[in-house]
Amino acid sequence: LTMDRIFFPTNTVDPSTQLPIYILDSHFLPSTKDVDYDTFLPLLLNSIPNFTASRYCLVFFSGALSSNEHISWVYGIKFFKQLTSLQMRSCAKIYIVHESWWIKTVANLLGNLNAVNTSSKRLISFTNQFRSGESLEVPPENQFVHCESISALSQHINITQIKISLVVYKHD
Repeated sequence: LTMDRIFFPTNTVDPSTQLPIYILDSHFLPSTKDVDYDTFLPLLLNSIPNFTASRYCLVFFSGALSSNEHISWVYGIKFFKQLTSLQMRSCAKIYIVHESWWIKTVANLLGNLNAVNTSSKRLISFTNQFRSGESLEVPPENQFVHCESISALSQHINITQIKISLVVYKHD
């Protein structure tokens, strides 16, 4: 099993943020019949960058999770639960392509939880910055961009600059 087909960097940047783009392609995730996901998830998580000085954007081709019964949504929840706060903060924007209603619901839930968590931390940070006389900085938040198709994704990024598998095109 090679992780470079599941999660990999591109040679381009997101036009709105100028941050590097990474791809997460669910079509290459192994079946739970073939792999023990309790062992596999930590390997996948270790392949996700823990950038400390820079951020990135993610294109998530989620079609295999909505069209294929071989991966349980329970492992999706475990995956997001195990993401470190540094990994979540490093990812500035997530383009979710071919999402099901379940993926959209989880993304919206995570976005809302992140917004509440970010708001309370931001209030504490603003208070401390104000007390110390520092200039107030507004950190960027995670954004979810929902794309029904590759064509919809092309409205946001130059898709000719990223590697899109044939399976993703077929899903479209």
